Amino acid sequence: MATRFLVLAALFVLAACGAVPRPFHAPADAPPNALAAPDASVDIRVEAVEGTSQPLARLLARSVAEELAALQLTAVAREKGSSRYTMSGQARTPEGDGPETHAVVIEWSLRESGGDIVAIHSQGVEATREQWDFGDPRVVRRTGRDAAAAIVRLLEGEVTPPVSAAPLVRRILVVPIHGAPGDGNDSLALAVKQALRRSALIVTEDVASASYRLEGAVAVGPAHEGRQPVEVIWIVSHADGTEIGTVRQGNTVVAGSLDGSWGPMAAVIGAAAVEGIEHAVDAAIRTR
Repeated sequence: MATRFLVLAALFVLAACGAVPRPFHAPADAPPNALAAPDASVDIRVEAVEGTSQPLARLLARSVAEELAALQLTAVAREKGSSRYTMSGQARTPEGDGPETHAVVIEWSLRESGGDIVAIHSQGVEATREQWDFGDPRVVRRTGRDAAAAIVRLLEGEVTPPVSAAPLVRRILVVPIHGAPGDGNDSLALAVKQALRRSALIVTEDVASASYRLEGAVAVGPAHEGRQPVEVIWIVSHADGTEIGTVRQGNTVVAGSLDGSWGPMAAVIGAAAVEGIEHAVDAAIRTR
C-alpha cells in the first residue's frame, strides 16, 4: 500500500480571496506587524493553565510564552501585569467520544486588555495520562508550540480591527462521510476530526453552533493490474450549505487493500486535507 496520499488539487475557493497569509514571514516592504506595535510593551501575557497541577500549569504557560517569542512576539508567563492581550487556558478530560490519544483538551482564549475575547482555540494534547500528569518535557514543549502557532493563525489579518464573534466563526461540523469501502467512512471521520483538533479550527458536534460544515465523499475505481484508484473529496460549506471550497485527494492503492480496515491510511489522508480545509475557512472569514 502506498505510504503517502497525494493532494491532487489542494483547494478551489469559490469566494474571491488573496494569497494565504504566512505569519511573520512578510516581505521587506510590508507594513509592521500589528501585534508588535511599539506602543505595546508586552503583546501577550500567558496565564497559568487551569484544571491541572500548579507546577504543570506554570510550565505550560512558560512554554507558550517562549513559543510566542519565537514567532517574534513579546510574551510573558505571569498572572498579573499590563499587556495588549491575555491568553488563558482551561484543561479538561476529553469526552467519551474524544480521541484516545488525547490526555486532555485545553480550551484557550485570547482577550484584549478590555476583556473582550478575540480568539479561541480547542487543543487536544496527544500524550498518555502519565506523560501529562508528570509534565513530560516533550509534551510541554509540543503543547506550547502548537498553542502558540494556533493563536497566531487565528489572529492573522484580523487583529486590527479586532475579530468579531471569534468564539463562533471557526466552529466546524464534520458530517458523515460516504462512499468508502471497509471501515473507511468511520475511520476517515475520526482521522479528520483528530487532525482538525490540532489546527486553528474548532470541531463541534452541535449543529446549531457550527459556522461551517465538512462533508467527505470517497470514490474507488475498478482494479487494473492489481491496483485501483481512490479519490477523496472534502467539501467545505457555510452552515447553510453554501459551498466555499473543495479539497481533492487521490492515489492508487493495492486492489482490495481498503476493503477492510483503513488503519494508518485514514490518518494520512485526514492530516493532508486539513491545510486546504483551513484555507477555505480563512478565505470565507476574510470576505465576511
